[in-house]
Amino acid sequence: TYSTTRKLRTFVVPEGVKSFVSDFLRNTYVVEKFELPNSLLSIGCYSSSAGHYESCVFAHCILPKVVITEGVKMLGDYAFYHSYINVLQLPTTIRSRYVRQFNDSHINTLILPVEWYLKYNVRLDNHRLFFKPERPSDNQSDSWGYMEMFFAYVKELLFIFKDQPV
Repeated sequence: TYSTTRKLRTFVVPEGVKSFVSDFLRNTYVVEKFELPNSLLSIGCYSSSAGHYESCVFAHCILPKVVITEGVKMLGDYAFYHSYINVLQLPTTIRSRYVRQFNDSHINTLILPVEWYLKYNVRLDNHRLFFKPERPSDNQSDSWGYMEMFFAYVKELLFIFKDQPV
């Protein structure tokens, strides 16, 4: 189950915001609109010293549609942990290592760039998302790489071409 302690009609972040700190909007139900700015570069952080709760920027949330904009390169540990997201769209620019950013989450519709399908052979099997990862070279340790079961539950998977409206 997904329960929250706060309820917002809309959550719109203004242009100019480049990152979010840990535990920013935890336990919140956003009813109508969740909008991130084009200026955004990172959501949360990851660190071997950071605790689980210190990394949960949008954890335990119920969100209508999340479009992570082109330009975002990093999603921190547990950024959307145990969240319900009706529609999630990811950009081509993310280069975070997999550290359970969407662990234990339910995503009705996941929208990925068509490049991911071509490069990583993304597939949906029994509501779990699988990637055929490329092996990162020594100088690309932040490359995707280990993304099997990146999401806990995905009902529908779509691919879009860059700049294609959804």
